Amino acid sequence: MKLLKWFSVMVVFMIFVLSIGIYILVSERNFDSESKALFTEKHPLPPNDGQNTSSLRAKYFGTSTILFNDGAQSILIDGFFSRPSLSTILFRDFEPLPTSDIDAILSDAGISDLQTVAVVHSHHDHAMDSTCIANSQGAILAGSPSTMNISCKGEVVKEQFVVDFRDSTETSMTQVFGNYTLTFIKSKHSPTEGAAAELLGIGQPIHSLITPPLGIRAYAEGQSYSILIEHDKGNVLVHASAGFLPDVLLSELQDKRIDWLFLGVANIKEDYVNDYFAHTVAPARAKYIVPVHWDDFTRSSSETLYPARAIFGDFSLEIELLANWLQKSEQQGRINKTHLVLMNMGDEVSISASQ
Repeated sequence: MKLLKWFSVMVVFMIFVLSIGIYILVSERNFDSESKALFTEKHPLPPNDGQNTSSLRAKYFGTSTILFNDGAQSILIDGFFSRPSLSTILFRDFEPLPTSDIDAILSDAGISDLQTVAVVHSHHDHAMDSTCIANSQGAILAGSPSTMNISCKGEVVKEQFVVDFRDSTETSMTQVFGNYTLTFIKSKHSPTEGAAAELLGIGQPIHSLITPPLGIRAYAEGQSYSILIEHDKGNVLVHASAGFLPDVLLSELQDKRIDWLFLGVANIKEDYVNDYFAHTVAPARAKYIVPVHWDDFTRSSSETLYPARAIFGDFSLEIELLANWLQKSEQQGRINKTHLVLMNMGDEVSISASQ
């Protein structure tokens, strides 16, 4: 009898501890005073940046959704504005916002003549809204065959540029979209194992046309890319997912000038960053580095972004790891002087080789 009572107490205790752990992992986070200071004091936007309206502009919408605009034409990296809640992602099917709502967001952002929506891989937080945006804006959807299989209300994208390395030894594909030259460079998703890898379809394609509303398992990864953007006014590398293929960027970027690097930092760990940054930051040789994919993409972001829940990462740690690696690498002469810049919802910077 005593043994049964002891066992019951232990079960209740374990359930309590497990509940606390789950709560910590999934509960929402806000910025504390120290993390706010990272934006305003330690890694602010370049001074007087907003006055430079003649340059190529980059506006950030969270996760890795970035709008580039040169005043005449635009391109969009990843179309993800809908941001379904965590409970929706875990327990229900979900679908994009109405196209008119997303068009209004882009209009408010000053979009002009959208040339392409380029998608780094096919998970919902990168590709979910892309087909609808491309169709409504008359743009070309660029990405993997899996991305092309994500429909908008049952309709396929009207114009597409398919990037597929499955049966090729090549590691890059280049295409001109108006004033922009985009090179898709073969890459790898951030390290994901076990049940999470199965849930997210890591390395798996979307085999046939899918139509939202859908659950998270429908949005398999497909293929992952870094995207090099070359423009007369400045060059950018978007490396949105915190994975890498050894020496691929070193080979592909050896004769390229990169002015700004938008770098995925989601859920990076201390025992991983040296290799990760050595194969991404070092070969890019960018003067400005902007961390992306640090935010909680399950919360609405109409006014501000929030740091990711513990299950998805640790914002302050990720920024600290990157800042420390940059400082140490500069001191050792492995990289040139860099500027780490933090952007929040709607922040905009000018991309210029002369900065």
